[in-house]
Amino acid sequence: MRMRYCCARLDTPWISSPMVMIVALLLAGSLSAGEGGNLFGERRPIFGGEPPAPAPAPEVVEKDEEKPEAQSDPASEDDSAPRQHLADFGNQPGAGVTGSIFLSEVNLEAGTAILIARFVPPPPEGSAFHLYSKDLPRQGIDGMGRPTLLEIPPGQPLAAIGELSANAAVKDKEVLDWVFPLYEAGPVELRLPVRLPAGDGAPIDLALWVTYMTCNDELCLAPVDREVVAVALPSVSNGAVGDAAAAAAAAATEPQQPKPRPSSSSDGPLRMGHWYSPQNRAELEELLRRAEAARLPAFLDFTGPTCVNCQIMKRTVFEVPVVEEAFANLVLLSINTDPPHADLGQFQVDQFGTFTRPFYVRTRPGSDGQAWATFFRPGNSEQLERFVGFLEGGEGDAPATIDGIGDSVGAAGGWGGFLLLAVLGGLFTLVMPCTYPMIPLTVNFFTKQGEKGHSTLPLAATYAFGILAFFVLVGVLFTALVGSNPAYIAGHWMTNLIIGLLFLVLGASLLGLFFLRLPAGMANIGGGRAGYGGALMMGLAFAIISFTCTAPFAGLVLGTAMLTGMWSAAIIGMSVYAAVIAIPFFFLALSPRLLTRLPGAGAWMNEFKVVGGLIEIAAAFKFLYITDLVLGWGLIDRTTTLAIWAAIAGVISVYLSGKLRMESDAPITAIGPWRLLLIIAFACLSLICIAGLSGTHLGAIEGLFP
Repeated sequence: MRMRYCCARLDTPWISSPMVMIVALLLAGSLSAGEGGNLFGERRPIFGGEPPAPAPAPEVVEKDEEKPEAQSDPASEDDSAPRQHLADFGNQPGAGVTGSIFLSEVNLEAGTAILIARFVPPPPEGSAFHLYSKDLPRQGIDGMGRPTLLEIPPGQPLAAIGELSANAAVKDKEVLDWVFPLYEAGPVELRLPVRLPAGDGAPIDLALWVTYMTCNDELCLAPVDREVVAVALPSVSNGAVGDAAAAAAAAATEPQQPKPRPSSSSDGPLRMGHWYSPQNRAELEELLRRAEAARLPAFLDFTGPTCVNCQIMKRTVFEVPVVEEAFANLVLLSINTDPPHADLGQFQVDQFGTFTRPFYVRTRPGSDGQAWATFFRPGNSEQLERFVGFLEGGEGDAPATIDGIGDSVGAAGGWGGFLLLAVLGGLFTLVMPCTYPMIPLTVNFFTKQGEKGHSTLPLAATYAFGILAFFVLVGVLFTALVGSNPAYIAGHWMTNLIIGLLFLVLGASLLGLFFLRLPAGMANIGGGRAGYGGALMMGLAFAIISFTCTAPFAGLVLGTAMLTGMWSAAIIGMSVYAAVIAIPFFFLALSPRLLTRLPGAGAWMNEFKVVGGLIEIAAAFKFLYITDLVLGWGLIDRTTTLAIWAAIAGVISVYLSGKLRMESDAPITAIGPWRLLLIIAFACLSLICIAGLSGTHLGAIEGLFP
């Protein structure tokens, strides 16, 4: 059997700075992801036993959404039509697929042509390789598989004027309770009717996207998402395209997506088991009022194309027969909270206090509603049984009540992780080089105040209040800037772009590439004052002067607060963050002897800066991924992000082991148990991300790709 491995060797004598190695590893991860995703060309078994196939779905459930494969009739295709070879693609590391792009049936008078993409899987190894149907979800089913696609990136002067079709038959493959649509083994051709770009007749350079993944009965090769293929197509004069053709071309610029669920615009009576898709808050509230008036229970699915786990639940759990039977007794509402549906996202926040997805609510006339927020697989029989019970009127797994439209309900989930982040941010801030050395100076201030007859306890409390007041004020100002619609702002591409770039800057600052500084005059705040006023000003001065170290972690807390969709999250998060910083100073002021038990300031603190900086950079790509997803750049996708995270986690593991050092770092003479635990944790995280590059679903991590 052929083995495919992609590895690189770094010969270090020429490297003068460890930063060069960090940047090189990050670039290597990113480039490898762009060339097919799997850093090591891994191939993993995927097809197991043959469980029974799910029963056919009732006709009333998403009848209009599932489209059969648009197959080409070999008898009707003009295979004798001449083809012009445009470009080749494939040969990505570990992917195994090669292919070519052709142009056929060119009609310059009408300005139309057919783009043909031919995908050729590798020779059989034990069993023949096949490609997945174009109608498979983009991220596969439960992270497994990738559709075979030929796409036109946004912004190209080329327009599709028909549906993508294939010349190969489709068969179903049963895997772990799911059914995967596959093309017959062997080469597959996709055909896409297009309207040629307008011009003076000269060829125009543009780009296409191809996506593919190939498997046989024993293993799968690495997936490739949106490989860019450069082609040159003939242009046609503007006069060659009439008004009708121009209108068709304009309509064809919309992304080729499956038809949405049925609209909510019908004025007839609501039907049980029928999906409605309200386009704005007014439509949604009207549907809920009509369901209440008709005494009909409803199921609210807060979802969106960018929510990977939502799409997996829809394609798997929602198609289990017992779930379909429960759906037949509910009015089904599919609520897209992705931008630009800001009002629908705000409805979720107003009613349920959360912006998390997937999030499901079942209403019942005359009683409180119930919510469900857990992602699971159909193979989890216990969760499936609970979910069916929830649909049939039982309890959910998230707090939510509906007692009439417009009433507020309790927050649902997410607070534990958010508050833990605020606590960890505060702890990291305490050991930063611009914070930790101030501890003995501050304690010395209170000792001298005590010698002058001042009570230490109220002075320490006032000092801690000064720190707390500063960061709470930051949270209040942030909330005022966010306004009354945090859900919309959190989902907007501009917000995610700003946060992503901010995290990159703050991360680079922690790595020592540059330093954030405040005006020197601020360092004198509180100087020379005594008593409570002096203690308060000292607390404010500490918070301001330590801005260089607090900004990265405070920014992380504020950025995460925005994603919760709760206007109060920034204030609460900053309060917890500041309390974690202030409490140690409070107790040290009460008992200065505790100071002798603290480790001395030294080079060890630089390790916290480096690790924190790398984590900030990793977090930045989560926000940049969302920006790319909305704007359609095709630069930062799930594969690229996972590759960068794998590289960063690997770098942190190597750095903590002492194999990679910065100039200001002290040599590591021994590895203690806590350091070893962190080394293992980051190494495991790197391996998990690498597994995700080959299509493995990563559970909770997938929730970071909304």
